[in-house]
Parts: sequence; structure tokens; C-alpha cells
Amino acid sequence: MTRRRGLAALLALTVLAAGDARAASPDAGLARARVCYDALDYDCAERELAVLREALSDAAPEVRVAILALSAEAALSTGRRAQAVDHLVALLAREPGWEPPDGSWPAPWRAALAEARGRAPDVDPPTLVGEVPAGRAGNALFVTLSATDRTGVSRVILHVTRAAGPDQPAGDVLSFAMEARDAGRFVATVPAELVSEPALLLWAEAWDRLDNGPASWGSRDAPHRVEVAARQDDASVASEWWFWTALGAVVVGGVVLAVALTSGDDGASTSHSRPGDARVILEFP
Repeated sequence: MTRRRGLAALLALTVLAAGDARAASPDAGLARARVCYDALDYDCAERELAVLREALSDAAPEVRVAILALSAEAALSTGRRAQAVDHLVALLAREPGWEPPDGSWPAPWRAALAEARGRAPDVDPPTLVGEVPAGRAGNALFVTLSATDRTGVSRVILHVTRAAGPDQPAGDVLSFAMEARDAGRFVATVPAELVSEPALLLWAEAWDRLDNGPASWGSRDAPHRVEVAARQDDASVASEWWFWTALGAVVVGGVVLAVALTSGDDGASTSHSRPGDARVILEFP
């Protein structure tokens, strides 16, 4: 038995060392978690599973169920019964008739499953609230929202566009994945290059870990308006209509983007990519 566990642990280390331990594929993450679990390395398994649960909506339906089932098994194996029941409630919300494979669970584990069956599943979206920030042209705009849900919040997306002004068309919609902080706070930074007069329009959406949602803070039809005060120095390139047109389309979090701007005759450029800023990518339809 000792030799078997040693070989399994060695296999776990080999798998985890091969490439990025946070690969985008949920299937790969689940495989790593399973290797750790089979090697009785429950800390390793829980680290992998926590990452997978944060991005549960990115996985195929059958993979979501497998992630939640393994999360429940790992919790039960380490005496975290309440957490196991929460995972099983989430699992049963997706697959009400789910049963452990081959009826292999011991009686205490099956009792946890029975408790989960008796609990009403969470079908409500998160609660999403926040204050409208003040803006000044050429300065970064910091947005903080509060999102809470009894099963946890999986993601909050902030949408930003520029209000139309004299001789300026409205800007394209940019969307930022907000970063989770403590006590249900989610934050995003709208880069200074994008903050221009006369105003920005903001709205946000949130989903919980069961994919209930979206909860809304404002909307495209009824956004929150941020009046942008005039900047103290020269006008930003972001105040030009062509900047927003070129930036284009919808932006979704996931990859850090450096927004490169070129101005003047000398071709000098500046870029924005600071730690803690919202992660952004561009998608053109």
C-alpha cells in the first residue's frame, strides 16, 4: 500500500509539473485533481478543484457534475461535511438523479447526499449593488461593486461605453472581468486612456456558481452615468471619436491587454498594463 501511494504521489507531481498548472481546459484541471485525490494528497486536490469551481460555467455539463462530485468526495474525505453538502446541492441542481458510481459511497457519505437532496437548490441570481464613481478625463476610473450569493459568485462583468457628446459619436461597449476581493467586493479599473468627456455609461452583470443570473447593476438601456470632469492637462487621445471606434466591439476578461496608443508625428507610444487592473481581451464580431 505504501509503495502504491508513493507511486501515485510521484505520478501526481509529474502531471502537475507538465505545463501550466492552471491550464485553461477544465478537463485537464479535473484530471490533475483526480490524480491528487487518488494519491491521497487532498490539499493538492482542493487547490485544483477550487480553481475549477471558480470557472465552473466554462466546463461542459458532464464535467461540471464531475467537478462537483469530486469536490464533495474530497470534502467528505477530510471531514468537511457542510462543504460537501453544499457541493452536492450544487450537483443535484444540475443533475437531480445523480448517484455515486457503483453505489460505492460509505453510509456517512450517502447520508450527506440524502441531506443535500432534502435541501432546496439555489435558483436565485446574486445580489449586485454599488455606487457610481466620479470621473476625471485622463485619470483611471475605479469601480467597486458588491456581489453576494449563498453559493458564491462566479463572475462579475462591468460594461463601459462613452456617452455621445458634441460632434462625438457614442463609444463602443468595452467589458471588463471584475476582480474578486474580500467580503464580496469586486473591483475593476477603467484605464485612464478610456476616460473622456462628457461622460461614461456603466452597467454590470453577475452570475453565481450555479450559473444563476445575470443579476444586473444598471443595464444597456438604463446605464449608470458617470460625469467626466475636464482634465487638467492636454486632451487625451481617448477623447477622439476614432479611438473608441478603433478599440471596437465587446471586451471580455481573461487575458491581460496592453492598450497601445500612438500620437504625434514622432510615433511615440504609451501603454497601459498595471497590476490589479481588469483583465481585458478584444473580440471583433
